Amino acid sequence: MGNFDTQFICAFASDDGNYFSETHFGDAGIYLLYAISNDDIKYLERIDNTSIEVESHAAPEKAKSVTSLLKKKGVQVLVSRIFGPNIKRVKVHFVAVIVKKQKNIQEALTIVRDNLNAIEREWKQDSSQRKHLIL
Repeated sequence: MGNFDTQFICAFASDDGNYFSETHFGDAGIYLLYAISNDDIKYLERIDNTSIEVESHAAPEKAKSVTSLLKKKGVQVLVSRIFGPNIKRVKVHFVAVIVKKQKNIQEALTIVRDNLNAIEREWKQDSSQRKHLIL
């Protein structure tokens, strides 16, 4: 087992505050921030996605805008059902987690908590070697 005091700040992509956004992570309307450790899941805040709008998918400016918005909040893990091609840019800064089965964010919280060891392994990787996780 991992270290019990390990905690990650995770951003969940949503449009309504209950369910995952059905668009790419960077196009979600809001992000719900949670501090997740092996023994606790704590809601921190909801932030609006104020990142720039861009015409094309995979625009580096979009990745940079979303990254700076979330890094200011101390986010380390991005959680979504869908990531676009910019996943290769954001995983240098974050651990990207793709949730396949859950649409409801409350249900996905425990899935993320149950996989903290795998998330921690990726977080500790050299950022150029970091892989996304599919849960």
